[in-house]
Amino acid sequence: MYDIAGYGTGEIAAALSMTDGRVSIIKNSPLYREERNKEMESLKARILDEKKKEIIDNPARKILTDMATQEAVAREKVKLALDDKSSFVRNAATSEILAFGGILPNKQNEKPTGTTVVLEEKMARRFGFAMNYTVPAGTEVVERRVIITQE
Repeated sequence: MYDIAGYGTGEIAAALSMTDGRVSIIKNSPLYREERNKEMESLKARILDEKKKEIIDNPARKILTDMATQEAVAREKVKLALDDKSSFVRNAATSEILAFGGILPNKQNEKPTGTTVVLEEKMARRFGFAMNYTVPAGTEVVERRVIITQE
């Protein structure tokens, strides 16, 4: 189906030697939409089945899910956390061990970092426009925070 492949109405009409209006009528018919949705679901199922098979048959996954390998990796992490010469490596290994155990670091006391950005006037106006942009109602914004310092 050209529609599922991402072709527009005009492209479909040209490929099938039909008028744009006729293709539009067909695309908007309930029967066509039902068949398109069935085909989409069938394609999704086939893709997911292939991905599942690819993940399950992945040799790296088989090695990493082996209990002996997991134990060896855990022992290596503990060894790095206790004995490594680099404080960065010890800290990272310790954090990973604690996170794996469900203990997450407390970041409430950490000071937020900032970045100074120097902009040309033209770019500064564009940036100002973007920062003052009002998000339409019903749109979810996870986070938008920019700190600008002037010289």
